[in-house]
Amino acid sequence: MESTAMQRHLILLGALALLALAAPPYGSAQSSIQGSLHVLFVGNSLTDHNGMPQTVAGLAKTAPRALYVQPELDCPHGVITFETHWKSGQVKTMVEKGGHWDWAVFNENSAVPSFPMGELRREMYPYGHQFHDYLKGRGVKMLLVMTWGFKDGDRANNPNDTFDAMGDRLQRGYEGLADELHVPIAPVGLAWKQVRRERPDLNLYEDDHHPSAMGSYLMACVVYRVLVPGSHVAGNGFYAGLPADVAAYLQKVADQTVDAYPRARTSP
Repeated sequence: MESTAMQRHLILLGALALLALAAPPYGSAQSSIQGSLHVLFVGNSLTDHNGMPQTVAGLAKTAPRALYVQPELDCPHGVITFETHWKSGQVKTMVEKGGHWDWAVFNENSAVPSFPMGELRREMYPYGHQFHDYLKGRGVKMLLVMTWGFKDGDRANNPNDTFDAMGDRLQRGYEGLADELHVPIAPVGLAWKQVRRERPDLNLYEDDHHPSAMGSYLMACVVYRVLVPGSHVAGNGFYAGLPADVAAYLQKVADQTVDAYPRARTSP
């Protein structure tokens, strides 16, 4: 999905606001840091909206057992899919030039995983397999990020669609691939459903599908929890500019969602 120039400007501002939390270059010593993760985010405008990967790094650095997360991105804007990423060759270039990598975090186009299974087996799953095989051969773990339904569902492809129905299809699409690859899932879409059910006053959307600052923070909390097994975000003091009570609620939802979702902790 396309993102406007203003959205890209806001992303840059968000990233600049986080510079105060930046850690030294990857591999540098810092006594308060317990360890480090080198993470490649492979996605689109949903991924880097509001500096989401940098928020993951901020949560990690502020955790009781502080961790330095170095996020790097291959997240072009537009109608970007696994196929687009594979054919561009950019992921391979970054992996081969970037030294040691711990994780590659993937999300598909915002609508594609909700398509009929026959289409996914032709258009999404084959490229997921190729990425997985390539990364596994280089010792890089793969994480799939289950995204969320559009605010009112994907009416362009399903005229009577709803947020919940699209979310169910997205879950099926991501879980089907994860079952084949034996990789974990960050269940962002499930956390999104809980917030919309419990706190409809909190707007997770900037438009019909891109995340607001709250949506990106929720996404970061869920992704952080899966990248760092055994961690929790409840009580983390990094709020990414959100009110403390809102951040605390989103942290709680992220913890509850990951704790209740077996695919987030272990391979299916």
